[in-house]
Amino acid sequence: MHHFTHHLITPPRLAAEGNGFAFVGQFRVLIHLDPESDCTFFQYRQYIKGNCVLQHGSFASSHHSRANWAAVGLTFNGNSSFRVPGGLTANYTEDGHVFNGVTSRFGYRSNVSLNALGVEDRYLPSQSTGRTYQLLDTCGMRGTSRVVGLRITYNLFYEGRIIDTRLTGNQTVLSRHWVVRADDIIG
Repeated sequence: MHHFTHHLITPPRLAAEGNGFAFVGQFRVLIHLDPESDCTFFQYRQYIKGNCVLQHGSFASSHHSRANWAAVGLTFNGNSSFRVPGGLTANYTEDGHVFNGVTSRFGYRSNVSLNALGVEDRYLPSQSTGRTYQLLDTCGMRGTSRVVGLRITYNLFYEGRIIDTRLTGNQTVLSRHWVVRADDIIG
């Protein structure tokens, strides 16, 4: 029997980042593959879908809080602000990370073991034969300008799967679903 858990380590928080902002959190996935099976055939895959709504607004006083914020204008789609391979969409797409324009999908045994820059994506004790898979993923968005009064609301839906690569179409043998929701205003 495979053991598969996921949990939010840090809920999304809005913070200044240079002239821009980061509205991110982190979650961990931990998988222990069945010790009675040949674990080399099992791999992790992660899928994401979601939406992001942005809305400009203003504060009624110098004390910036949701209570004295008022919307100005219509809402608009912020999905393009997410660095999800292929973009954040309404349909599940395979997740991964992008560094310097290069996309690497989570959970592939053929990938180089990664444990740096706030991302962990590796099998232990070795990438090719490890029975334990660990993922540390950053969820959320970053912006290049900090617009005071901008309200950001997002809902990220994740599906994690353990697949068996021996089966036609890399059949899913176990899956888990979770959601990360965030709503805040740049003050």
